[in-house]
Amino acid sequence: MDQNQSWAKYDKQKKLLYCGPCRDFYGTTGSSAGAWAKGKPKGGGWRTDNAEKHKNSNKHKSARKAEEKKSIQKKTLLASLQKQESQSRKEREKVALGCEFAASLMKFVGELKEPIKRFGELVDLVNGMFEVLTL
Repeated sequence: MDQNQSWAKYDKQKKLLYCGPCRDFYGTTGSSAGAWAKGKPKGGGWRTDNAEKHKNSNKHKSARKAEEKKSIQKKTLLASLQKQESQSRKEREKVALGCEFAASLMKFVGELKEPIKRFGELVDLVNGMFEVLTL
C-alpha cells in the first residue's frame, strides 16, 4: 500500500487500519459502514489491491467529497468569525476613543472659569463626534 495514503489511518490500541473519511461520514456501525470504515485487523485485508479498490469506490469518493465540503465550511466559518472579531475590535476602539474625547471635554469644561454661554454648540460638537465614531 502507498505510504502517502492520507485517508488510511491506523488505530494503535485496536490494531486496526481504517479509512478516516469513511469512518467520519458513515460511522462504524450499521449497514452503510463498510469494512474500511469499521477497520481492518492486521493480516485481515491489508493488501494493496484492497486499498486501491476502496480508494476508487463510490462510497469512498462520496466520503471524500463530504470531507472536502466540511473543510470548506469550516474555513468559511473561521473567516467569518475573524471578520466579526475585527469589526468588533474596531467598534470597541471607536467607543474608547469617544470616551477619551468626552472625558477630555468634561475636564476642559470643568476648568473653565466662566459659565458656558454657547452650550448648544458644545452639545452639537459632541453629538457630531459620536456620529463620526459610529460610521
